[in-house]
Formats: sequence, structure tokens, C-alpha cells
Amino acid sequence: MVVQWDIFLTKKKTTKTKRLIKLIKTEKKFGIDDINSLRKFANKCEKNKRIFYDKIINLKNNNHRIYGFGATSKSTTILNYCNINYNHIDTIFDNSKTKIKKFTPLTNIPITSTKYFNKTKIKYCILFAWNHYNEIFSKIKKSRNIKWISHIDKKYFKKYNKYFL
Repeated sequence: MVVQWDIFLTKKKTTKTKRLIKLIKTEKKFGIDDINSLRKFANKCEKNKRIFYDKIINLKNNNHRIYGFGATSKSTTILNYCNINYNHIDTIFDNSKTKIKKFTPLTNIPITSTKYFNKTKIKYCILFAWNHYNEIFSKIKKSRNIKWISHIDKKYFKKYNKYFL
């Protein structure tokens, strides 16, 4: 669901449009109509950020190489929010020709073609394209013993959650 925020201020007295009434109902339905819900969400984000970051730092402190899969806009948001950069991740594999041989914004992680994924010895890999996990895992050999990492709970990945750290 895409949420669009439009704010209008006026001194005139106005009536609520059908669209506004629908938006207010949607906010109430999803519990985003009060500050406490937003604070709870923010706290959950911070907790997940710490867990994700700690996993990465733990691996790096034990001299493990970490790779990424899917140089998505979501990955850019996560990387920047969690202060993860080229010091933490060796490369991110992607199949988009417009991204290959470039770097992630602000974090400067190199982006490499997915054709090198199976040729690279990977022990730990962050799944940034988490919403495409079924498609990705159906193409990747499960026998490779890769431990996958994600910023979201591994329960989301259902039958594949055993492959996640």
C-alpha cells in the first residue's frame, strides 16, 4: 500500500472530502493516527537497526566477508539508516546493467553483476531485495551453505527462514 501525505492549511472553514474521510479511516485501521503508534514504530525501527548492525559488526570483527544481493532503493535506505558502508560489505550483486560497475549512493559499496555470484565464495550475504526472495532463492543453489542476513525478521521468509542468520 502506498501512503501519500497531503497537508492543507486554511483559515476558511471547510468540509471533509470523501477522500479525506477515507484517508482518516485508513490511518485508524493501521494504527497510525496517534503519536503513540508512531513512537512505537520508531522504537521498533531503532531496535531492528541495532540488531541488524550488531550482526554485521559481529561478523566483521570475526574477519568474515559480507556480500549483498539486490542493489535496490530499499538497500540504499537501509544502508544509510544503519550506517553500513563499503567497510562492512564487499560488494552487492545485482542484475541491472545500469547499476553494475557503479557504487551505492553515499555508502560507496561496489555493485557487481549477478553472473559472478555463483563464482564467488560467499559465506554471508545480505538479502536487500527481500520482497523477491522466492524468485531469488528458486534460482540460487541452496546447497551453497550461504547464511543470509536481513533487516527484517527471518519468519517472513517462511520455508527459507532456515537459511537466515
